[in-house]
Amino acid sequence: MLKNALTTKLKKSKKTKEAKGDPYLIFELGKRAYAVPLDTVYRFEERTSIAKVPSSLEFFQGVVTYLDDFVGVLNLKKALKIDKGADSGDVLILFKNQSTFLAAVVDDIKDIRYIPNGSIKKEVPIETENNEIFHGFSRIGKEIVTHLDIKSWIGRPDISKILKVISEHINTYKKNNDKIA
Repeated sequence: MLKNALTTKLKKSKKTKEAKGDPYLIFELGKRAYAVPLDTVYRFEERTSIAKVPSSLEFFQGVVTYLDDFVGVLNLKKALKIDKGADSGDVLILFKNQSTFLAAVVDDIKDIRYIPNGSIKKEVPIETENNEIFHGFSRIGKEIVTHLDIKSWIGRPDISKILKVISEHINTYKKNNDKIA
């Protein structure tokens, strides 16, 4: 329902003057607005059950299944230090970079908007341990929107290592189950 409404909005907004930029998916985390380029979003859906996986990364929440495969899930609230104890969120956004999937839990999807390229301020005024995820800031009306670069995290060595280990365990599991069946 939500996806259909946003897709319809996107098609309509392409025909307006607003379309002089790139489309972004606007979502909410801890009552703040965040944006990611729509071309990095593979799909979004209601949050499903997330299987916990032991990890050295506090913001790696676990895995979900998608298309008979397992996808790593990030807890963006923890990664961005929004709410250290929270692993809540109602929506799962699935990102794809080449053949690698990565998901993130967010509170809600707000909108799809075309944001003019020059209106994103790319200077990040603070230094954080996860600075590579910050792409910049823009304004939508009176609201300040933080732009994130999720693609930069898909290739992070620590996340890639976790995804590789999970993939190896899953492949072993699948092979063992194929022998049983």
